Amino acid sequence: MSINRLLSLLLLSQLLGGCASSGPDEQLNIDDSPPIRSAVITTEIKNGGFKGLLASDTIVELLVANQMSRIDSQTILADDIVGPVPKRQDRSRIRRLDRELEWYLDNQQKTYRQCPLGGCKPTTEDSSSAKIDALTEMQISPVDESCVIRVTESNLSVKPTGEFHAINGFYASEHLLRWNIKAEDSDGNELINEITISTWLAPIEEGLGEVLAMKTVFYDTYHSAIADEVSDVGYQLLPEQASNFLLDYLTIGMTSSDAKKLRDQFLGVPLPRGYPVSNQLQWNGTNDTCSASVEPDGIDDMQVVSARSYRELMGSAGSSAQVQLPDNAQLDKSEIDMQLMLLMSSQVKSVEIMDVSQSRLIVPNQYKLLDH
Repeated sequence: MSINRLLSLLLLSQLLGGCASSGPDEQLNIDDSPPIRSAVITTEIKNGGFKGLLASDTIVELLVANQMSRIDSQTILADDIVGPVPKRQDRSRIRRLDRELEWYLDNQQKTYRQCPLGGCKPTTEDSSSAKIDALTEMQISPVDESCVIRVTESNLSVKPTGEFHAINGFYASEHLLRWNIKAEDSDGNELINEITISTWLAPIEEGLGEVLAMKTVFYDTYHSAIADEVSDVGYQLLPEQASNFLLDYLTIGMTSSDAKKLRDQFLGVPLPRGYPVSNQLQWNGTNDTCSASVEPDGIDDMQVVSARSYRELMGSAGSSAQVQLPDNAQLDKSEIDMQLMLLMSSQVKSVEIMDVSQSRLIVPNQYKLLDH
């Protein structure tokens, strides 16, 4: 298995952009412009990995200001992962709409890449960190043109559970999404996916309202600039890249019209007004169609962890938001029909409005440019 195929999976373990901040003392580019008012959101993500591969813990800080944003994340991969992928990642992604540029920073190597809005294409640069940063989405091999999957059933519902809890100072109500999808190929072989997402929404008060407004304005402008039509509603359920991976995998081999219907159904899901402070995803599936052998590059050569290992990984970060597995959950298809595809939880730790120096939104002088 090539290093490129293995590294293509790392993006799933860095669900919100795969980046991380250097400390304030390392930010040597101090500009003399006034501080800029910013929304700063810190989130913990626990990712069980796709079929257990590249499970991780990540702390993400998102900074959003007028025409600018920065995503910092520090990721620790599970101890049982073997191979050339670094166990710790410390990366940043800076987006500047005013300059029509993005920068991808490796804060351990003190290197960066400069890209147009929307990100760079994969590079032949030998540095593994450059290859990781270049990936803008999970690499999924295409199916044979003769393999056509048609959706036969797609039922999605969101209902309040009546549960209320305080989560890191936010008093939130739970809403449960259930999405059951059935499809088949031309030979009548069936694909079934069952997705459950628990989302905890805090009421939009004065502080959260300003944060939500700043995020919405920035991301609407960003997606418009790269001609990417998205709905910010669906991204309340999962971080954006996790949503994209989920949808890309669900729609493998499907007709363009069926794939669009599923995307629109998920990204346009009706949610009550609120700020998502915790999300938990469990995705189970089985696939006997002609697309069954198509998986993210590299997954076929990796060992899949057990459901027990999932529990340990999901509990290792000590977060109160847990994705619950039934006691008899297994990954052996000979024992049960459904395979555990993905477990993931995210929880907002803090939300602040503050003045931030614009030096955090440029590349430090000591960082080396890898390529353009």
